[in-house]
Amino acid sequence: MTFVAEPDNYITSDGKEIKKENIDLLSRMMSMQKAYPSYAMTGAMCTAAAAIIPNNIVNQVLSKNCDTQFIRIGISGGVLECGVDYKENGNNPIIEDTFGFRTANLLMEGIANIRMS
Repeated sequence: MTFVAEPDNYITSDGKEIKKENIDLLSRMMSMQKAYPSYAMTGAMCTAAAAIIPNNIVNQVLSKNCDTQFIRIGISGGVLECGVDYKENGNNPIIEDTFGFRTANLLMEGIANIRMS
């Protein structure tokens, strides 16, 4: 289950402030009857697809100046970026594909000293 709302200022789970100007909608996912600590990429792609369907809930709460190639979802851990490619077809757009972007966290930094004999 996923909840969506209009963009608003919020504090992430690690205490960082996110301004509503930096997101296109707020969303939280539920898994096994509790709030999911992140946001599934499959959920982000479904959210992106729903964003372009006229008059559904995601479309209604989406910021009006949203670039659907770069949708910024405000999640508990920060901002998740995703997008959708589609063709206009009246009230029934044709979705060609959806996509998402993940950030990589630095796991290790090191220096290797190589001794040549």
